Amino acid sequence: ATRVGRGEKKKEAVSIRPRHRTMASASDPSGPRPPSTGTGGFTVRVKMLDGREVEIGNLVASTTVQALADLIIEAEDRGGSGVRIIHAGQILPPHRPLSALNIHEGSAVHAVFSEA
Repeated sequence: ATRVGRGEKKKEAVSIRPRHRTMASASDPSGPRPPSTGTGGFTVRVKMLDGREVEIGNLVASTTVQALADLIIEAEDRGGSGVRIIHAGQILPPHRPLSALNIHEGSAVHAVFSEA
């Protein structure tokens, strides 16, 4: 720990990034949807490397990682790209359901695009 003497101020690095949000839906990825409530599904935040965020809504517990990746590609209009989904520091396997990976309402995942 750094000690700060009298009259000295501790300097902190602050990073400010703009957040641009768009929304997509598992049932209708063509248009924006508000976060769902009740039994209609749940919404997750997807963070991109450039600092933007996309919300993907109307997901259900049995939605697979691959289905989520497909929705992200559609929301970002990145046809022909591959995407890796990262949660809790691990790349998620495409065949696993979101519920098995502890992804639920309000969870945040990271998306890393690659040219396929």
